[in-house]
Amino acid sequence: MESAFASPESQKRPNQRRTSPKDDSCRTCRICRQKKVKCDGQRPKCGACCRKGDECVYLQDARRTAIRIRKEDVRALQRQVEELKEQMRQKDLQASSHEVDSLYRANSSQRQPLPIQQYLIDDVGPSRAFTPATSSHPPTSVRSLLSEDTPPSSHRGPPSQSPVLTSSAAAAVLASLDRGAELIAENPLLSPEPTQGSEDNDGDGFQLYGATSLLHDQSSRTLLTDRQREGSQGRVISKDAVRDRLVSYAALRRQEEVALYSSPSITSKIDFDGVPMDTALHLLDLHWNRQHLSYLLTYRSAIMDSLIHNGPYVNKLLLNAIYFQSSLYSDRTSLLRQDPQDPQTMGMAFYERFKSLLVDHIDKPTIPTVVALLTCGACLVPRGKQSAGWVFCGIAYRMMTDLGCHLDIKPTSQAGQGFNLTPIDVEMRKRIYWAAYVGDKLQSLFLGRPPAIHETLGGVSEEFLDTYEEMEEWRPYVDPEARPFDSSAPAYRGRPCYAISTFRCLLQLCRIISRIIDAFYTTDNTGLLKQSVESVTASLIQKRQEVREQLHQFRESIPSWLQFEPGVDPTPPPHQITPHALYWASVILTELPFTNRGRTAFAHEHSPFQPSAQDESRKKCIEAALHIWKLVEAYKKTFTLRRAQYGISYATYCAVLVILEHTDQHCDDYIECIRFFWQALLEFQRGCNYGLKRPLRLLKSLMSRIEKVTKNINTDATATTGCPDLSAFQADMASLFGTDQAGDAWSGPWVAQDGLAADNTLFGIADDSLLGAYM
Repeated sequence: MESAFASPESQKRPNQRRTSPKDDSCRTCRICRQKKVKCDGQRPKCGACCRKGDECVYLQDARRTAIRIRKEDVRALQRQVEELKEQMRQKDLQASSHEVDSLYRANSSQRQPLPIQQYLIDDVGPSRAFTPATSSHPPTSVRSLLSEDTPPSSHRGPPSQSPVLTSSAAAAVLASLDRGAELIAENPLLSPEPTQGSEDNDGDGFQLYGATSLLHDQSSRTLLTDRQREGSQGRVISKDAVRDRLVSYAALRRQEEVALYSSPSITSKIDFDGVPMDTALHLLDLHWNRQHLSYLLTYRSAIMDSLIHNGPYVNKLLLNAIYFQSSLYSDRTSLLRQDPQDPQTMGMAFYERFKSLLVDHIDKPTIPTVVALLTCGACLVPRGKQSAGWVFCGIAYRMMTDLGCHLDIKPTSQAGQGFNLTPIDVEMRKRIYWAAYVGDKLQSLFLGRPPAIHETLGGVSEEFLDTYEEMEEWRPYVDPEARPFDSSAPAYRGRPCYAISTFRCLLQLCRIISRIIDAFYTTDNTGLLKQSVESVTASLIQKRQEVREQLHQFRESIPSWLQFEPGVDPTPPPHQITPHALYWASVILTELPFTNRGRTAFAHEHSPFQPSAQDESRKKCIEAALHIWKLVEAYKKTFTLRRAQYGISYATYCAVLVILEHTDQHCDDYIECIRFFWQALLEFQRGCNYGLKRPLRLLKSLMSRIEKVTKNINTDATATTGCPDLSAFQADMASLFGTDQAGDAWSGPWVAQDGLAADNTLFGIADDSLLGAYM
């Protein structure tokens, strides 16, 4: 029954707020919802919209229109995805099989072996799983920072922590390091992952056997198949994104290193193999400041991260190798010498520990073991243990091949069977291979022996993606707990490190050095004996011209930020001076065989080269020696030669020999140069090269010959360099070589006119001296 008081309008219009069960719209209109006012819900227009004349719209209620997912639909979609994956896998296998067959037929028709990239990789064993050391101050997790759901650009820290982004000049330097836009398979994590494989592999879980080997597994997947599968199933990111992640990773590790000095809770959990914390950190700082920058062999961010968190990239063998190498550069003599009066015992406790640990690692190749052997082998040579250094490096080269470091293997994220490499693994392997290549060439020069690593061995990329150390500031290391070797050295203003571009220049120069060794200093003369003198002469001249052009191109290609003119430009860091000094030493090695003092196939015969050509080569040798003089002089004034790397000392010895062989005793033009080299050699002997016999013999001969400058040595040299006086040094010479100086003394001119005698101990080729068979 209707009310009598109802208005006629209300009687005509029924209550429209009631909606049908099928109406899925909201109960309030859009305008009222936006203004957050009460809506009467009348249809088609609410009261508020009627009063204001607005358009009234009722939106759909998403809670009533949502479609619920059923389990049956999910299972059906999963089955469909698995079927599609299986179809794609079968197509990839068929395509790769056809490509391998075509490559095999093509190589068979040309009678060539399969490319090295097609070597099969055996299934690998489980890698070393590691548990991070617990700490009251937990470190930043790399997994959470570098997850694949986070864009690469978000990993960059603030500008103060990212020096590579602060200037246009820095951007130009980094741009020069880029060689294109290659794509790299992405791995979402930069930390090691365990893999599954064979049980009899005790090393890094990876061994390489070529197609000719009886251990070659025909059922294993080829690298070509792996890369194709990665391209079809895995996501790919640009090389720049991987670089950003590696640089961010390195920046975090630097921050963590700084915290070591102020966080005893962290350092107390680190195993320094029994070495006190302050001594261990001191030796590590020395290593990162000097020797690390010479070859980039030790990947700093990975090693320090593993040291702090008990990771896989460092072991006690590598730690003691770094301790042993750095002890040679330390001023804490009373602490690191077994006998305080004997400099030969400096750091020998670490070497004994290294040899005792090597027993457990010699038959289990791992990446840290390779780095340890190369590090220890490199520092044994200037200590006078050349044979041990040569053998250790040779073992490391074999381990590198066993682990596949000579192959250009890309990162992979495949799980289960196969060999997994993270971006850090790939970066570390590249650095190890090319550092070993450079070290092998320098050792070949140092010891006068043929190189062991040839560039054709593999196709490893030369591009280092972690460019953090390129624009990092470098300053000389100052030990706060020891008196400096030379307090007169001026304060050094920090400069960019340019570690990556410097190493790239050194690598290019070592390629030329390898060519010089093969062309002029090979011990295989079988082919030369079967040819006429004219043919051999023409061949040598042609090779010399080719090497000259390569050296000229190298010097022209040095980046502007690495160019250095002594006396004009500020002195760069020591590792940037080394390529310049080795360049001029290479010039000497190239020209010396064509002088009347050269050691070629005609060493005991009349030289077939024209006198004018001999004079030209001699002038180039003297010019190179004078350039080395200026470089070493700038080095000595800025840093002293206390911690000079043996590439600098080698160039110095080359310059000394050239001056002595090609100048007259009464030539006043080179007196100042000779006096400087006397001081330099003496400082080398007191510094990092005290274990070699050649510097002592050169010093002994110089003392007996440079009559015009010995009067100034006592008053000037000893006062400015802190070196012992002449009588004390003569006593040291007598204790080392005896009082009879006839064997090393020269009579008359500096060098006999008919060439050097075979039994001359200064230039002997059958001893363990510095220049070996080359000079």
